[in-house]
Amino acid sequence: MAIAVTLAAVSCRTADTVPENAGAARPATEAITEADRLYEQRSDLVKVREGVVALRQAQAGDQANYQIAWRLAKFDYFLGEHSPDTGERDKAFHDGIEAGRLAVKLQD
Repeated sequence: MAIAVTLAAVSCRTADTVPENAGAARPATEAITEADRLYEQRSDLVKVREGVVALRQAQAGDQANYQIAWRLAKFDYFLGEHSPDTGERDKAFHDGIEAGRLAVKLQD
């Protein structure tokens, strides 16, 4: 019971400190720069996953951005090729194909 009360108190406290615009998408150029930096460290798949997240967040605010789309295709392909998890691999390949199609649609 004490643990539940403590967790509830911590949850309430952190909710108060979250900025109002925390869910807002950041500029695409920032996300692309961060993703490129993370991809340089791709021997650590966690970095590739972080890059995918950064790009997806940017894409939410700019769905017609070719630079984001082709990078997502590249990141997902790499993740699919190197992930030991078959579920993650299949999802990465699927998402990469969709990102690649979007990239071609945006800039043939």
